[in-house]
Amino acid sequence: FDMGIDKLSIQSAAQGFSLVKKIAPIAGAAKGLFSMKFNIAGAMDSHLSPDASTVDANGLITIHDAGITGSKAIGAVTALTRLKDTEQVTLKDAKISATVIDGKLQVKPFDVRFGQFVTTVSGASSLTGALDYNLKMNVPASMLGSQLTGMLAQGGMSAGPNEQVPLNIRIGGTVTDPKPQLVAAEAKQQIKAAVTAKAEEKGKEALQQALTGTDPKKIIGNLLGSDTTKKDSASKTAPVQKLLEDKLKGLLKKKKKN
Repeated sequence: FDMGIDKLSIQSAAQGFSLVKKIAPIAGAAKGLFSMKFNIAGAMDSHLSPDASTVDANGLITIHDAGITGSKAIGAVTALTRLKDTEQVTLKDAKISATVIDGKLQVKPFDVRFGQFVTTVSGASSLTGALDYNLKMNVPASMLGSQLTGMLAQGGMSAGPNEQVPLNIRIGGTVTDPKPQLVAAEAKQQIKAAVTAKAEEKGKEALQQALTGTDPKKIIGNLLGSDTTKKDSASKTAPVQKLLEDKLKGLLKKKKKN
């Protein structure tokens, strides 16, 4: 059968519909309005409500304006990331494509806000309370905790304080005992890609400076973040500086010939 709801209180739905309470218990921590259009198939229980263990359903949920507080899963993410105000999760005009199959609610990626951070959420929860969700957000490097900063350093990478670093978190465990963890391999790969893109941007800037006649020594100093006129700085960067200067001079000669 088809089921349509228009701008109903999320808490009312969590309290009044046993299926919502069992499949999406986080709804009990949410305040706001939602609408939904679902096609539902399955057996009914003795109270003429859908038997959650037999339900197959699919449709669209629209969260018009809502906030979530007091969720153990959200609190665990905040404890892991040490990011300010992420215990306040808000949704505005969020459209969530969802299915219920074999007692498991699965949602396709949709955006929420963990504090100031736009976060893409996807994954599933089950009748047993098991969680399997993925969160993806971009965080300024200056706000990263020691764990992520250490990951950058181990990979021989660094990011300026205002550069955005991708943060990937998987939430496992259960509703009553959520276990978030950093997805290190994916995060490291994305961090490397972000840093590489920044390096390429700096390289293009250096080439443009060279073509306008800027002294190669000055360009290299800017790239290395050092003053090559100072003795200590020059001794530390001399081998790299000499190599880059030669490369730039060779490139300029080629450009002039063309």
